[in-house]
Amino acid sequence: MKRICMVSTHGYFDPVPELGRTDTGGQVVFVLELGKALTTYGIKVDIYTRWFDKAKKQIEPVFDCPDVRVIRIHSGEWKFVRKEDIYDVLPKLEKNMIAFIEKNNLDYDIFHGHYVDGGIVAIDVAFHFKKPSFFTAHSLGAWKKARMGGDPIEMEKLYHFKHRIKEEKRVFRSVVAQTATTAIQKELLLLPPPKKKLLKVGFIEF
Repeated sequence: MKRICMVSTHGYFDPVPELGRTDTGGQVVFVLELGKALTTYGIKVDIYTRWFDKAKKQIEPVFDCPDVRVIRIHSGEWKFVRKEDIYDVLPKLEKNMIAFIEKNNLDYDIFHGHYVDGGIVAIDVAFHFKKPSFFTAHSLGAWKKARMGGDPIEMEKLYHFKHRIKEEKRVFRSVVAQTATTAIQKELLLLPPPKKKLLKVGFIEF
């Protein structure tokens, strides 16, 4: 395996992210650090995210790890969309991502989606190119819904749990394997043990 495509569509994803902004936190760090770690095995990593700020370049290498690139793909309006509302722009993002990959003659060995939105894009684009897909959920809709207080109707309007859970199940059925970042997630994943592994998150001292 020489080149991996990662997909993390939501948030303000940058080579040096502004942590703490909306939808921009631990997952961004996890994806960047995983990409950097994979390069130590001679693997090149491209991380695809949604392009919504015209001031940003479409392609940015990670400054301390040039074999990892952040690639932005435009879809929808030129404005930020929170992760709970991003589903409507994903079909266009998939179409534009496929066009970008074909135009640049990129050949990925596997597509790795992060969170449900990244998972949706990863499995659909991987299917187009007849390549395997892999998934890291980071969080599960059913688990979050079961533990969230408040009015169920209002929570559904805000978080779109029904659609999220439906899409997560579709991703689970489509990928060849997936990793969990907590022991609870590992138990909840709808895959037999050989196809799911626990990859615990770490920390970075600033």
